[in-house]
Amino acid sequence: MTKDIQKFLDEKDTQRQQQGSNNSVDDLVLFFSDLNDHISKVIEALDSSNKTIGIYQDTNFMLSNDKTNRALTVLTIMFTLTIPITVTSAIYGMNVKIPGGNEMPWTLLGSYTTFILLLIGSAIASLIMLWSFYHFGWITAKSRK
Repeated sequence: MTKDIQKFLDEKDTQRQQQGSNNSVDDLVLFFSDLNDHISKVIEALDSSNKTIGIYQDTNFMLSNDKTNRALTVLTIMFTLTIPITVTSAIYGMNVKIPGGNEMPWTLLGSYTTFILLLIGSAIASLIMLWSFYHFGWITAKSRK
């Protein structure tokens, strides 16, 4: 950049000598005032660009948070729907006497009565949770994007 300035000043000096004027100070003042104007315009453009980049960064951050929240909502719903069967299997996995276990079998619907009743109970609990999720607005057509 300094070479360009030196070249410009040399050209101006050559022009001044050819014209016979001795007004180099006025030429330098004019040149540096133009230079100052250009620099101030560049700084204003950089400030404007910096603000625009900040806006884009904020938008990107908000969109990534929205995607994360959607994923966590889906994971929460999936986990919550598995709670009833997990609790039931934990209770029946213990070595204690439980109605419908090996010591006290229920045979109302055949040999799989306990299993059928557990499936029905888990399905009812899951359906109640799905209904409440829909009622709270967690499950909608818009959230499945």
